[in-house]
Amino acid sequence: MKSVQMIMMNKPLTKVYGYLYNWFALANIAATGWHVPTDAEFTNLTNLLGGESGAGGKLKSTRTSPLEHPRWNTPNTGATDEVNFSALSGGYRVLDGRFSSIGSNGVWWSATEFNATYLWYRFISYNTSNVSRYYNNKKLGYSVRLCRELISGEELLTDGTYVADYVGNDLKTYKAVKIGSLVWTAENLAETLYNDLSPIPNVTDNTEWSVLTTGARCAYDNNEDYV
Repeated sequence: MKSVQMIMMNKPLTKVYGYLYNWFALANIAATGWHVPTDAEFTNLTNLLGGESGAGGKLKSTRTSPLEHPRWNTPNTGATDEVNFSALSGGYRVLDGRFSSIGSNGVWWSATEFNATYLWYRFISYNTSNVSRYYNNKKLGYSVRLCRELISGEELLTDGTYVADYVGNDLKTYKAVKIGSLVWTAENLAETLYNDLSPIPNVTDNTEWSVLTTGARCAYDNNEDYV
């Protein structure tokens, strides 16, 4: 069997899982008109899809191992991607800087604080069709999606309809999809610039990551092929 590394070397990958970001990067990461979804907006999304029990499957990409990355590990329970959100399991970075769970878990920040130390987020796993709502330390590295309000005419579109791409601050483009009362990016962010065009630091050192109180990004395992 080919290793993941060999497969990825032979395939040009773009916006596969995106970067992982700490909370401090979120405030100025979205281009004009877009924002990091609030806890309430994530709740509205999962409620639209029948609630936390089952909504994960409806949000997950159907790409499953043994397909090459990007994909979920088997069994990718309940995956239908019925609204083209195409959630992928980008893993995360823990407080001490180590990486965990690519292929198994996808974790997305909300913009809503639980308190001064913790932030609400959403979690989807390869072996359940649920979406889980938790809070955790702002210093962790999680994936990011963006959303915006509908513009005239989009309210008539069927959920899951692609609309004009989101264009990031560094001019990368991302698929965007109408779901409910919002348009969502249908890919994880791989943004390298804030909206004032200053760089989002790429922090690879574990110790440096663990003590950050300013914004930062990283590729999973510090391997840009995963981005």
